[in-house]
Amino acid sequence: MTSFINETHIPEQFEYRQVGYKTGIKLQQRCCLSYRIVSANMIEGSIWKKTGNLVPFEECYKFEDKDQSCQTDKQNKKCERTEIRGIFNVSEGDEDDLAIGLINYGRVGAGIDISGSDFKQYRSGIYDNINCRSSGI
Repeated sequence: MTSFINETHIPEQFEYRQVGYKTGIKLQQRCCLSYRIVSANMIEGSIWKKTGNLVPFEECYKFEDKDQSCQTDKQNKKCERTEIRGIFNVSEGDEDDLAIGLINYGRVGAGIDISGSDFKQYRSGIYDNINCRSSGI
């Protein structure tokens, strides 16, 4: 896998859009499928980092909200199959680990507590709620 940085040097600023990596916002609607969207986005980012080929996963295999087995005949033929061979763990609270993961591997999945009533008004910037839970997410 190619890397933009040496793990000992983390740039002050890094913007994926400037190196050609940009996809649209994924909407989960009312399905509560954020874990699937995050997983697909992390794999999508890793493949882009490795190959330079940016193919949004939703174009590869259309999601249908119903119980069924994986139907590989529905897979878009322009999308190559891939194999996941490892993971990169970000240590809790370690911003350097987070930066290394983002820059070297593409995307990082994270969860936040959105149970606070003020989250509904959130629009941009850093969300900071003193009652935000850090466990059980």
